[in-house]
Amino acid sequence: MIKDIQIAGQITLFDYLGSLAQSIEEEFDPLLRFAAGHLGSYVGSKERVLELFINGASKQEKIKKLKDEFGIGGFAGYRFTPDNTYALHGASYDAKGIIVEWYEPGKVKADYNTNKYSYAELVDAIEKLFKEGKYNEREENI
Repeated sequence: MIKDIQIAGQITLFDYLGSLAQSIEEEFDPLLRFAAGHLGSYVGSKERVLELFINGASKQEKIKKLKDEFGIGGFAGYRFTPDNTYALHGASYDAKGIIVEWYEPGKVKADYNTNKYSYAELVDAIEKLFKEGKYNEREENI
């Protein structure tokens, strides 16, 4: 007969996985992930949007330009995450805003979380990426 023996200070695999999932959850922001990987729907959108942020346009100018550059569209795709982490599933956007869907660890793959964001929130997310020095690295993370 095998008995469960626990050594003081030892953690179980389930404790470890739970703490790992908790730290991943705290770091994931679906809008930041979207902003880091997608900028507009047209040829040259990326350059035009980057120029707008680099040259210090007003927030209202940025919102108007983002609406123009995104137009009506979206994307979706199956995101397999072998390490069971968060992943974007897709997004749709129009003049009213952006809807982002993402996979959450521990959920069924077909069960995605969804949230709607305004273009003002997208401007804030892009500005945050710029301040953190992460925006220009975005192409390597796609």
